[in-house]
Amino acid sequence: MSFTLEESSDDRLPFLNVLITAQEKGFSTQTHQQRTENLNGESECPQQYLSTTTNAYVLLGSESEQPKD
Repeated sequence: MSFTLEESSDDRLPFLNVLITAQEKGFSTQTHQQRTENLNGESECPQQYLSTTTNAYVLLGSESEQPKD
C-alpha cells in the first residue's frame, strides 16, 4: 500500500474537488463544480438509456400518486 502526502500552501489544500482552507477556529471548504452548459445529453448518455431512465421515473411517480388501501 502506498500513501501520498500533500503539503498545504498558504494554509490552503486542494483535495479532489474541494479546497480546504485553515482558519483560526477550524477549516472552511469550497467545492469546485464543472460547468454543465457545454454537456450534450446525447453525447453523454445514449438515447436508449435516457428513455429507459425517464420512463422508470415517470412510472415510479405515477405509482406513488395512487391511493393506498
